[in-house]
Amino acid sequence: YNTKLHTSNCIRSIVENTKGVTYEIILVDNASTDGSQDLFRNDNRIKFVENNENLGFGKANNIGYKYAIGKYIFLLNSDTILLNNALKHFYDFAECSVNNIVCLGSLLLDKNNQIMHSFGCFPTISNILLHLLSVYTSRLNLNLEFNETRYIRERPFEVDYVTGADLFIRREIIEIYGFFDPVFFLYYEETDLQYRYSKARCKMLVIDGPMIYHIDGGSSHKQKKVSAKQMIYITDGRFKYIRKHYNLFSYFFFIIIYFLLRLIPVAINNYSVSEKIRFLSFLIKD
Repeated sequence: YNTKLHTSNCIRSIVENTKGVTYEIILVDNASTDGSQDLFRNDNRIKFVENNENLGFGKANNIGYKYAIGKYIFLLNSDTILLNNALKHFYDFAECSVNNIVCLGSLLLDKNNQIMHSFGCFPTISNILLHLLSVYTSRLNLNLEFNETRYIRERPFEVDYVTGADLFIRREIIEIYGFFDPVFFLYYEETDLQYRYSKARCKMLVIDGPMIYHIDGGSSHKQKKVSAKQMIYITDGRFKYIRKHYNLFSYFFFIIIYFLLRLIPVAINNYSVSEKIRFLSFLIKD
């Protein structure tokens, strides 16, 4: 969505680096307004799918999946660059793996070649609230944040979920257990997907070999200011995830504590007054 230049560079990196494996590129555009349609509509290297509105990450991938014919499905963000024959690395590993290894990912790199957010633990009420508490405890030099570097081991290693920026999936698992839940617009859809797969005793791994640069991460996603709009999307995804996987009592407990923990950070954040009102209104409404 509105990433014409990034998307063009991403496609170029796929074509230039991918060898020894048959593949197709399916590009789904979520009603971009930056001229993406004019650029990609007649690109014979890809299958170009145009949506009439911005459907979000999960729904757009569900549509793209209908056009795919491959044995494996590789989800790749438009703001990524393949630095090597990453697709072949994923394919070779999957072909030699047992069938319950269904999702693969890599350690994504930022512009400084530093490892950035690439995987994580499944969200729970406790770890989300601990994350929110870290805003307060950090002032006491108590770090409650999830630090994925602590979990990085010699690859391959098992994880709860791989981020959707580079997610390599066996098609047969999608055919059995489905793809993205359309209730999610942005954030937590790939987490929900892999949580459902894990309930079927499937495994997700981060492997060695693929090298992928993720532009969106910058030097560190923790150093970037999260916009009010993005925070609403993140919160919406969290609420939908908890509502789906917990009982009603736990859900209401969660949103009440969540609201209380977010009041002060939102109040002192350098968002505009209208952005603060918009975010708090979303919390109250939800």
